[in-house]
Amino acid sequence: MGRPERPVTERTKESAALAQYLRQLRRRAGLTYSQLGAATGLTASRLSRAASGEAVPPLEVVEAYVRGCGADKKELAAVRTRWRAARQAEAPPPVDRPRDIRLVDTPSELWAAMVHLHRRIGRPSLRQLEKRAGGLGQLPRSTLNLVLRREMPPSPVLLDAFVRACGVPAADAVHWAGAWSRAYTPRSSAVIHPEPRDARFPHPRGSAPATRRGTLAAADGTAPLVGSPRPD
Repeated sequence: MGRPERPVTERTKESAALAQYLRQLRRRAGLTYSQLGAATGLTASRLSRAASGEAVPPLEVVEAYVRGCGADKKELAAVRTRWRAARQAEAPPPVDRPRDIRLVDTPSELWAAMVHLHRRIGRPSLRQLEKRAGGLGQLPRSTLNLVLRREMPPSPVLLDAFVRACGVPAADAVHWAGAWSRAYTPRSSAVIHPEPRDARFPHPRGSAPATRRGTLAAADGTAPLVGSPRPD
C-alpha cells in the first residue's frame, strides 16, 4: 500500500480547489500516479505536483491529467474554468517592475523577482547558473527550470544557490531568504521578525536614489530590487 497523499497546500482558495478536483478525478479513476503517468506520458512526480496545490500547473498538464483519468467533456470544461480562476488568483506582478525584495511576501512576487533578476544579468543558461553555483548538484537545472516556469516553488536552499549564482552579495542574500519565509510560511503560524535594517538601505520603501550601489531601480524612481549583482 502506498503512502497517503500529503494534504493539499492552500496558497489560494482557487489553487487548492483545482488540486482537490484533480485528486478527486484520480481517486474516482482508481489510478496511482505511476499508472496515470503511463496513460499521459508525464512523470508521476510532475502529476503529483500538479495536484499538490503548491503552484498552478500549466494548462496542458492539467488537461493531460484529467484526460488520463477518463474525464468527459463537461469535466474537462470544468477543470479549465478552475485552472483559469487559479491562475488569475496567483497572477504575479510585472517581471519588469517587481516589488522590492524586502517587501515581497507572496509566492507570485518572489517568482517575479527571480525572473527579473535572471533577466537583468543577461539570462544566462541554466547550465551556466549551475556552474556558477558550484557545479553539479548545487543548483539542479531541471528543478530550476520548473521553478522559473512556475510549476513548483523554490526551496530555500535552491533560492540561496540561485541568487548566489546570479551574483547577489552575501549581505543582500538575507533579504531573499526573508522573502521566502514570508511567502511560504503559513499566515496562521507565522512569527514575523523584522529584518535588521541594513545601513546601506535606510529607505525601507525604495526611496533611495537609483544610483545606490547594489540596487536596481527603474528610471522613474520606483522601488529598487535589492540584491541585484553589483556592477564591476
